[in-house]
Amino acid sequence: AAALQSAFEGKLPKGGDKDELQRQAFWPLIQALDTFIEQAIAFWRGFAPLADFAVTVRPRFEAEIQRRRVLTFDAMLSRLAEKVEAEGGAASPVAQRIRERYDAVLVDEFQDTDASQWSVLKAAFLGQKRLILIGDPKQAIYAFRGADVHVYTAAAKEVAPPHCRTMSVNYRSDQSVLDALNTLWRADSGAFGDPGFDYVAVTPSDDKKRVAGEGAVWPGLEIRWVDGRTFKGSEGQPIGSKRPAELARLAAAEAVASLSPSADGAAARVDQASGLAVLVNSHAQAAAVQRALREVGVPAVAATRNTVFATEAARWLALWLDAVAAGGRDRESRAAVVTPLFGWTADALAWALASADQGGQPWQMWTARLHEAAARWPRWGFARVFDREMLDLGVLPRVLAMPDGERHATDLRHLFELVHAEERATRAGPAVLAAWMRTEAEVADQARAQRLESDAQAVRIETVHASKGLQYGHVLLPFTWDARAAANGNNKGPILLRTEGKTRIDLSPTTSPARQDAINAAHQEARREDLRKLYVALTRAEHRNVAWYGPIGKNGKTAATAMGRLLLRASTTNGLDDADLPKLDDD
Repeated sequence: AAALQSAFEGKLPKGGDKDELQRQAFWPLIQALDTFIEQAIAFWRGFAPLADFAVTVRPRFEAEIQRRRVLTFDAMLSRLAEKVEAEGGAASPVAQRIRERYDAVLVDEFQDTDASQWSVLKAAFLGQKRLILIGDPKQAIYAFRGADVHVYTAAAKEVAPPHCRTMSVNYRSDQSVLDALNTLWRADSGAFGDPGFDYVAVTPSDDKKRVAGEGAVWPGLEIRWVDGRTFKGSEGQPIGSKRPAELARLAAAEAVASLSPSADGAAARVDQASGLAVLVNSHAQAAAVQRALREVGVPAVAATRNTVFATEAARWLALWLDAVAAGGRDRESRAAVVTPLFGWTADALAWALASADQGGQPWQMWTARLHEAAARWPRWGFARVFDREMLDLGVLPRVLAMPDGERHATDLRHLFELVHAEERATRAGPAVLAAWMRTEAEVADQARAQRLESDAQAVRIETVHASKGLQYGHVLLPFTWDARAAANGNNKGPILLRTEGKTRIDLSPTTSPARQDAINAAHQEARREDLRKLYVALTRAEHRNVAWYGPIGKNGKTAATAMGRLLLRASTTNGLDDADLPKLDDD
């Protein structure tokens, strides 16, 4: 209405009637429309269906688990903490009972605890018994599992300075690696963007210190610049997150170079493949690196989320179970015998079938074995029947001789255990077990993920999260250029926030100022966790780290990753303010 009135007045001749518009018959409708728009804006600003859902579903969930008389794993901790707090904390009967059981308590990896765990520990032991908390907040990277680094920093404030100890000797890495880390992170420079802790300069243990005159000194951290030229583009051209194969090939080339003698005859920097590890951010990146290494003839093993029931070995074993269940019928027998478990080729099968009518023995012997296995099954069971087949027919040696034989053999051993356990639990026959295996292939269960095959002489490929606590001789980091998407960049869904040891979920309306504040807070915490994740990755190596970095994103101009923030900050700058970082295309 106001806009319409203003436009009307702008068209009036001098001395015209300004109130003429408001006397028109449609003017009440314009005013009503104004009121509707104001109410609609107010409604949408306060429209928070997720919040309403959360308020409704939480009591219903609690009522349902009580009705079923079950507890979630999280509830076991949270309800204990709630009970201790409600009954007086340290004075509660539960805390006293826990305290009476122990004279001293040592909590390792304390940075990975949460508020509920600390609440119970604090009430039961702090100031009452000897309580030792061991942790490194710089390695707090398990927020996705509920860990809260703010619990560590809050607990540290409750311990008097004389009772705090800081470890300044590194027993894992060589001096060259530690020199590089001390330079990159810089002690007391606010490198982690968290006021609760900072980087501490470390020195090597005596057996890791450099000895004068012992030979060439290699850098502990090597940075490989990567840009569009890697993908047949131009110098400085940005790289994107959809290029894992190309970056994986760079890591594979580095592995080959590390394992090969130099052109002047000097020994290889790494004497065997097991002295190398490649750390990645995801299982997809791990698979790309494993493929790239195998393409250049370097053995490599990688953890995976794939269920063992979806593997080739599972298909082979299910076909054998089908054949046993069929008692030697032709169709099932043919399908089983040409699997790599038993090694018949299509030509060998055709010859055996053609000669069977003339008294040829191979096919009759095979079907007789299956018939005999079916007869023995009720008395022997799966494990004993299949174990005999593997021994008599040389199944494992044949599988191990295949390309990726170690992988297939590991899967087969794993499946042997799982099928045996299922048979023991259900007394199922071979037909039912075969059907069960095919059903399980569609079920995502981390407990049934493929196991890691032997890594005795192979490059280890691990996610950074899985590598925490481990060590490797030489570490390749081909994806340190990769930037994580901004937290809730699309402004959809709940936002998880952890501050001062308390966890909350922000469900504010998407148009509210509180929502933007929550997005900013989540983005800053994700950025700090990325820095801690990089710290974990760079502290796994004994002798050397090799990392790749270059321009990223749509314009390739900003230092948007943890590695970029550390590499490009000024040597005199403390903290990590992105606004102070130079652009990658600056002179």
